[in-house]
Amino acid sequence: MKNAILVLALFSSVTAIACQQEAQFIGKVTNYSKTDCSYDINFSMFNSSYVCPLDIDEAGPARLTDKSCSLKNGDPISGVLIRNSENEIVLE
Repeated sequence: MKNAILVLALFSSVTAIACQQEAQFIGKVTNYSKTDCSYDINFSMFNSSYVCPLDIDEAGPARLTDKSCSLKNGDPISGVLIRNSENEIVLE
């Protein structure tokens, strides 16, 4: 019984370390820069993952990059934000 509890404790701690922080969101593009296609998001909805949450205080100040350079201020935007292996917050 002690071994089973130990294995369960180790497994739960390993999965907590290996998780990828994420959150679903809905918002609007703000502060769009045409020079580097970067922008901010004004969130109208932000739902952090229960398993591995990305906090709105971390995601809010992050500048994202529009790969197609087609967005403009006020455009609606939604999706999943993740913290990648380089510790950057990106739109997935």
